Amino acid sequence: MAIRAEMISWAWILAAPLRWYIRHFPINRGKGYIVRYLLMPLLPGDGTFVATVDETVRIRLRYRESLGASVLCLGGFEEAELECMMKAARPGDVVCDVGANVGFYTVALAHAVGPRGRVFAFEPLSENVERLEENIKLNGFRNVTVHGCALGERDGIATFCTAEDGAYGGTAVTPRRGVVGRSICTPSTLVHAITETKVPIRKLDSVWNESGRPRIRAIKIDVEGAETSALLGARQVLNASKPLLLVEVDTHAARDRLSAMLTPLGYRLIKPRGFAPWNWVFAA
Repeated sequence: MAIRAEMISWAWILAAPLRWYIRHFPINRGKGYIVRYLLMPLLPGDGTFVATVDETVRIRLRYRESLGASVLCLGGFEEAELECMMKAARPGDVVCDVGANVGFYTVALAHAVGPRGRVFAFEPLSENVERLEENIKLNGFRNVTVHGCALGERDGIATFCTAEDGAYGGTAVTPRRGVVGRSICTPSTLVHAITETKVPIRKLDSVWNESGRPRIRAIKIDVEGAETSALLGARQVLNASKPLLLVEVDTHAARDRLSAMLTPLGYRLIKPRGFAPWNWVFAA
């Protein structure tokens, strides 16, 4: 992954051996502490940089957010998961990015499906939507439709809890529960300060019907605990298209609930090599 970064300090450059160790040493124990307490403090407190995804498309990220820090410290983000989606998406296909954030998967998939294909990107947080649209424009894509809403099992309005980091938050998060980070750059026990806002919520089936009921090839879902609700609102899509599902699942119980729901529809649970512990594939 190519990175065009500004504002990087000399200390960051001198930390190259640590970054090599984090990216390439096979034993993961202790890497999280090195990233959080040695590398991340060297990053600028503010500002953005541009990274190249899949050697083709570009995305502007922030240094201190978990996504940007992962790209800078690890050299990439969810590389096995992204490769899985890129293999599933063929030129001319229609795919969905649910919980698109600022567009890391969206821009890569837009390139994969080409001008004859289509990406439906769903992101309810207005600040993320603005950055998502900027990253789409950065690549000149015209095959992405951005839906500024959450997905669930009904159409209406939902309470959305936002976090310090725009990658965390959702309709299933509550102030009492907090938001738990799940990356090497974010301690798994860290609870972010959160606020509540109201956002539109749609069923994927509703959007699909309004869009002419195209065949959906693949769906990536990262919605911080609301995965079951999002899929309950997509039963028509699942039955008609049997798309590949890449789902972030934060607990074993949630994974088992999804399995129980999807198995009768002909899906099987898969853990591809290199996937993060919280990411799974359901394939029909």
